[in-house]
Amino acid sequence: MNRRGFLTLSAAAAALPVVAEAKPGLGRHTFSDRQFETLSAVAELVNPPDHPLPGASEVGVAHKLDELAARFPEGMAKELKAAIALVQVRRLVHKDREGREALWTTLSQGSATDRQVHKSLTSLCTATYWASPEVWEHVGYPGPPL
Repeated sequence: MNRRGFLTLSAAAAALPVVAEAKPGLGRHTFSDRQFETLSAVAELVNPPDHPLPGASEVGVAHKLDELAARFPEGMAKELKAAIALVQVRRLVHKDREGREALWTTLSQGSATDRQVHKSLTSLCTATYWASPEVWEHVGYPGPPL
């Protein structure tokens, strides 16, 4: 992933209010089963359950990102899939929690590409999580003004 791709993916977070109301359980639009599984694991690493806050899987972060990515221009969706593929080849989903955390830390300190992928996926997952009304109620945020 190049700098332009990273910036493009990071800018996609601005579109998150559009999908904040997406509901988990909808059919997938963008990702293969393996891509979705990897993205779900990354989202849960970035936003684990932390009582009373729900985890990424409870909020449906991967589903919401799938919905958002379906609206991306083709090139941007390709960049996101490439970022997920970089994590896939490292077999993140086949590791236990400790192994996943170690791999995620390694990516954050690796090559320039590794660091860009780590930052992009972390940013997208974090922004999607905090843009979700399911989280707002736990922190006393009433939602954006209408």
